Amino acid sequence: MQSIEKQKVHAAQFIAARDSRNRKIPGLQIRNGKYYGYLWSETETGKRTPRRFPLCNEEDGLPCSNTVEAKVALDILKADRRDNKLPSSGRKPNFESWKAQYLELQSSLAKKGRTRSFEKEALSRWASHLGAVRLDRILTPTIKSFIEKRLGGKLKVNGKTYGAAAPRTVALDVIALRNCLKQAIEAGHLRELPRFPKINVPPPPRRALLSPTEFKRLLTACLAIGKDGEPVTKNGEQLRDYLRFLAFCGCREKEALRVR
Repeated sequence: MQSIEKQKVHAAQFIAARDSRNRKIPGLQIRNGKYYGYLWSETETGKRTPRRFPLCNEEDGLPCSNTVEAKVALDILKADRRDNKLPSSGRKPNFESWKAQYLELQSSLAKKGRTRSFEKEALSRWASHLGAVRLDRILTPTIKSFIEKRLGGKLKVNGKTYGAAAPRTVALDVIALRNCLKQAIEAGHLRELPRFPKINVPPPPRRALLSPTEFKRLLTACLAIGKDGEPVTKNGEQLRDYLRFLAFCGCREKEALRVR
């Protein structure tokens, strides 16, 4: 009984932070070595109530390590309160559970099948990397870590190691995460998106266009006959029609194959 009472007495508590002259800093508290901002704010129902916010530095999103950083973060928090940008109250879902909800939203189901399939695979990779991280704790360093693993071929998902991906492929994964988090904002789980690191995607190589003469020669070659009397190109007539269709409509080859 005494040990239980001692645990209650020595449990971590919020204490007021103090400056170099041992004066209390209004709105700044410490618990377990972490800094928190203590502000009055309005909830989603319009009720005004005091709330505590963990304070993180603006550069890397990590918890503030000293009073100077905490005071700067507190000033930013007060500015967010004036602009009505404070994080929403309540416990946020983790990314795994929100991913499942996002994929079942009508806005997600309205997308094309290939787009939904790609988003599902991309978000599964993000879920494996993020683990049980809650939506409001997805920070820039965590996103940067995923990008580096994906580019370096060190990402593992369910025992499968992905090879090094091209910057454009990684950029598409980041777009899938951004779309998912945008819906989390509309659902009230987030107030704003985290800062996404920039990925340097090289421009696509410029290829020389075929001249009309070269294109006619290509169409003729589709129907060429070999010395044995057999067509040089299998399904040459269909290939010729396919190339002419691409030339006239300007769509990509995969898109053209799906046209009926």
